[in-house]
Amino acid sequence: MIQFEIATAATRTARRDTRRLKLAGDSPRDSLEARLLSTSHHADCEDDRPGDSRCGNEQDDCGGDEQLGFKTPRHFIPSSGRVTYWRRQRIAYLELRGGAAMNVKRAHMVSKGYIRAWADARGRVDVLDVQHGRGFPSAIENATVVSYAYDTEVLTHDLESDYARIEASGIPAILKLRNGHTTLTPAEQSAMIAFLDMHLDRGRYADQTTIRTPAVLLRTGGWIEDAELNLGDRLLLSQSLRDVIRLTALGLEQWPWQVREAQHLATGDGAVLLWRPTDGADISTISFPLSPTKLLVIGQDLPDDVRLNTLLAMNSRRWIVGLLGTLNLDQAAVIAARRSAG
Repeated sequence: MIQFEIATAATRTARRDTRRLKLAGDSPRDSLEARLLSTSHHADCEDDRPGDSRCGNEQDDCGGDEQLGFKTPRHFIPSSGRVTYWRRQRIAYLELRGGAAMNVKRAHMVSKGYIRAWADARGRVDVLDVQHGRGFPSAIENATVVSYAYDTEVLTHDLESDYARIEASGIPAILKLRNGHTTLTPAEQSAMIAFLDMHLDRGRYADQTTIRTPAVLLRTGGWIEDAELNLGDRLLLSQSLRDVIRLTALGLEQWPWQVREAQHLATGDGAVLLWRPTDGADISTISFPLSPTKLLVIGQDLPDDVRLNTLLAMNSRRWIVGLLGTLNLDQAAVIAARRSAG
């Protein structure tokens, strides 16, 4: 039995989600999520969702992980299961003031500039939406898009502008690492860490874009009113949670950094993987796919036989992205049904 630990801000949430994450490495039922990269066939692009592209019947049998057969002494910490308690909790807070927000209709839950490395010459990737059980090829302009995902309903801070600044600094650092430059400047390291923190933070909420949370507002004028928080509001407020892991607080600049060669890596909203050597120990390693063939490892090295795509699939709440033809598109429905069943 290989057990994974959830790093969570809510104990009751962790107890519920742990059932899905304590998986037996040799159980056929528990290896469903591992088979999403086993390309039995590439489905026709029968996607009726507006904005998604069609690609024909191209196939690219690149293979991939097929079972949860990895063996490692390390404990992987999924980022999921951390914030579900927002759904049940009424929150009181003081209204924040700030500048006008940037209204972005087509917000990417996984940064477009980042997933470009998985696109073919025509800018297409395979996408699994494991929340809604749909797999489809898509142009990167449409992949992982959620309308107005980061617009706030109550708070006035411009979250989209914050993310745009982080991406503007982080993507060049990612490109530098992809291109074989293993040493970053201190400023580039800080930009890379901020990007990983943003990716981790957004991934925690990737399957909660439609959740509305009841709240009580204490207005600066002294009156109280009821309201509902949307995803943008909750993302902003979550930045104040003390027991949520923040990579910027781990001193990653002082850890060893390396870029490892890999094959057929996927990515998704759960692509930032956190590792500890033993249960209860401090985090010792951060891994993150830079491209289908490059893996960033910060901290202690990982064993060669770790099935990263398997863990990424388990850790992703909604979106998984891969090279065109490498994801088993039919598995999106299987994963969604299994997760719904608890």
